[in-house]
Amino acid sequence: MKLYKRCKNSGVVFDSYLYASCIIACARAVEFAQARQLHKDATDRGLALTNSVVCAVISMYGRSSELAQAISIFDNAINNPAVKSDIMVWTALASAYGHNGDGKAAIQLLQRMDANGVKPDGVFFTSLLDACSHAGMPQQALMILEQMEKKYEISPSPQHYSCVIDGFGRKGDLEKAKSLTEKLVENEKLVPLMSLLSSSRLHKNLAIAEFAYNELRIMDKLSAPSCILIYLCTIKHPQNFIF
Repeated sequence: MKLYKRCKNSGVVFDSYLYASCIIACARAVEFAQARQLHKDATDRGLALTNSVVCAVISMYGRSSELAQAISIFDNAINNPAVKSDIMVWTALASAYGHNGDGKAAIQLLQRMDANGVKPDGVFFTSLLDACSHAGMPQQALMILEQMEKKYEISPSPQHYSCVIDGFGRKGDLEKAKSLTEKLVENEKLVPLMSLLSSSRLHKNLAIAEFAYNELRIMDKLSAPSCILIYLCTIKHPQNFIF
């Protein structure tokens, strides 16, 4: 915000990309009042319905738990065909649903995309799967994961698997989370194994923690964060682990 004021006082003319960058920066810093002021300024300058600003303000209102406002902005913006066809705008709303724990609405958003002929991409699916995970809907996330390649011709990445594994981990179904990890080849396992390790700590499951630890050790991917998680999982059983 200080940079914005300096630029404004120096006569620098802000375009939509600068407004979007400043709005996102304020939102990440939890400076929502300042982000709203930037949104108002962009609106006054006729830039509020540009793709980049729309994405930024949807994300900002999602982060500030003003989901109704994010939805309203989205619904108004997609009356513009150029905005409607921009996958990043849809992804921003999927992320907003995720921030507010509304996995069902995120899934409905995918159905709405299908109806409007907007093709999702891998980034959108990451936001959608993450929303399902945080909403306690891992089974639905798994169904979407399976649809990705069959229906949308998008190969799931380790990040996509990690979202689903995290979802099952949050629900306490660590065996299912483990079985998904085992489907991956070695060079795809790092992020999913870290999700599994985190869930093992959450649910105090020593057996699954040991599995994740051994996989990471075999891959030579033990790092400071993974060792800390392992330590927290296994304080009472250090003999099971060789660092």
